Amino acid sequence: MNAVLRSYLLNILFVFLFGWGILELYRSNVRFSYILQNPAPLWGVTMNVSPFILAFLLSFIIMYVSRKQKQTKLSFWLFPLFFPEADEREKEITSKACRSAFISIWTVVPFCACLLPFYPIISSSLPEYPIYLLLFILLVQMTVFHISLYRNRM
Repeated sequence: MNAVLRSYLLNILFVFLFGWGILELYRSNVRFSYILQNPAPLWGVTMNVSPFILAFLLSFIIMYVSRKQKQTKLSFWLFPLFFPEADEREKEITSKACRSAFISIWTVVPFCACLLPFYPIISSSLPEYPIYLLLFILLVQMTVFHISLYRNRM
């Protein structure tokens, strides 16, 4: 598998797990605030810990693979952001990809800012809307970086 594609897929997986974990924390905090506003004699807050368990399992697998290969330098699996900078050509390709990702932020953030005023309208059906917007910004930035890296590499 191409290193750029592998880096992209690993980053998407990490962002998915991060987003899932943040959404679970948000939902449990909403339930807890409801309990504080309406106290009852018996109450409890439940939270899905699956994203945290999956993140820990993935971390242990990555640590096991990197130790099994006996790598002395920082492993790709421990640092999935792919910055190929072995020579001048690769440094130039990486700088172009970083520039493209930076420019994409300047277009995506205002777009998401224009979508944010609609939050009061959809807050009853999608209360996690701002979290989704932040994750969307991150995914667009990563996608533009990896696409630019892949296109300039060819």
